[in-house]
Amino acid sequence: MQDSRSRLVAGVVLAALAVGAGGCARMQDPAQAGFFSGTANLVDGTYDRRIAEREAALASTQATSRQLQAELASSRAEAAMLSQQEASLQQRLYALDTQNAVLRQQIAAARQQATVDQASLRRLDAQLGDLERRRTVLQAGSTVDPSVQAEIAQLEREIGEIGRAIDDIMAAGQVVE
Repeated sequence: MQDSRSRLVAGVVLAALAVGAGGCARMQDPAQAGFFSGTANLVDGTYDRRIAEREAALASTQATSRQLQAELASSRAEAAMLSQQEASLQQRLYALDTQNAVLRQQIAAARQQATVDQASLRRLDAQLGDLERRRTVLQAGSTVDPSVQAEIAQLEREIGEIGRAIDDIMAAGQVVE
């Protein structure tokens, strides 16, 4: 009798599970699933799959986060390097200003001498004016551009040449400062 009663209870439970699981839509979200959906989800591994999917999504998000942090660190290092280059090139441009001023003073002093080649001084003065205009254009632009760096180096060479030419003119005219 006990055995038949146990079979009856087991049959009712199985029938209830079958009706509950098959008779209505099963909810996969544990917060919304009722007893029957929850039991079915536990049995067929739905909850385990949801956990595995969420853990995979978390791992992917963490990997993306690490990659973005590495890119950010790299970008910051590059920005610091560019800032340092910018400061160095600005110093070179300011040094050009100082050299230009010295050359202008030398030209002015040489013009005072009657024995100096005035035509050559006018030519050097015009070259110096051209250098100053080119320097002003460079100052307005981005000094981290490689073409700007090359132009600054060219200006430095040309200023050196003008300085040597002024020295030669003054020596030829026997001008002593």
